[in-house]
Amino acid sequence: MLSTLLPGLRQLRTPLAAGFILIVAAVAAIGPEHLLTDAPTGVLHDAGQVLAVLGKAAGIAVLTFAAYVLGVVWQATWQAVMRMIAQAFGSQTTKAIHSGTPNAVYAGMSRTTLERLREVVAVRLREEARSLDSPTSVEYRNALGRATDLGHAGKTPDMPGLLVRVGSDTLIPTAARELLELIPSRLMAQERDLWSSWDQARAEAEFRSTIALPLTAVFAALAVVYHPGWWAGLLITPSLLRIAARHGERATAVLLEAVRIRKATLFVDGADMPVVQWSVSAGATPTDPLFVSAGLVEESPPEPEVVAPLAAVPTSI
Repeated sequence: MLSTLLPGLRQLRTPLAAGFILIVAAVAAIGPEHLLTDAPTGVLHDAGQVLAVLGKAAGIAVLTFAAYVLGVVWQATWQAVMRMIAQAFGSQTTKAIHSGTPNAVYAGMSRTTLERLREVVAVRLREEARSLDSPTSVEYRNALGRATDLGHAGKTPDMPGLLVRVGSDTLIPTAARELLELIPSRLMAQERDLWSSWDQARAEAEFRSTIALPLTAVFAALAVVYHPGWWAGLLITPSLLRIAARHGERATAVLLEAVRIRKATLFVDGADMPVVQWSVSAGATPTDPLFVSAGLVEESPPEPEVVAPLAAVPTSI
């Protein structure tokens, strides 16, 4: 029973903690002496009267709900900010992943994680290339034929490996979206232990990342209002963000390992897998290696069926 409650508690913990920390930061910045005055006015006066009528229990409930709403707003804002930072300063692959997958914010997309993802995608692409009737396998054989016509044996001996590497790089953004959005659902239904490991690591990454800046606001307010020594608390922000990134990497590693050991499948069948199309061209000189690039073939929407109008049938009178 506890295992079924923990995921829900983790979902509540992050916004509640962030909301309460932001409230503490606001109280510290305003100053408790201004909030606890004997003759409050304005909003404080009205709020005090309402809480006096409702009682302490109801007041705590209202404060908790306000903290939760504030935390939810901050959580969404912080996620959007992190996503914009990744899209602005990340590598080309990182930008593509964050552009199509909002969940990548807490996935710890480090170089090591991307390299492991590339390996998993390469294995899946090799399997698809070996099939007989998939569109990707047809494109793969066409690319090999083109390379043979251009005489790749003396220029690029490992042409199959090069095609897989280039195709894997093209598939990474789409594979990341499937890995982070669909694989957890499949594990939840089939491999509960693996899903729990992923959920715990991801929740820890989200929690630490979300409360990092609110805690910074608390220490900054304390330093300004009370004593400069509180500025030392700002060191907690990079520490929390670094720990959050490690938990995110651990969560994504669980998903990648689940795919690697066949507990979950990346692109369940050929219909789910995007079609990879390679382009092979000769180099600038006859001795240069062949140039290989790849892209995804976008499926065109089906053309609307045109129904011819029925011809008028003459009727005899």
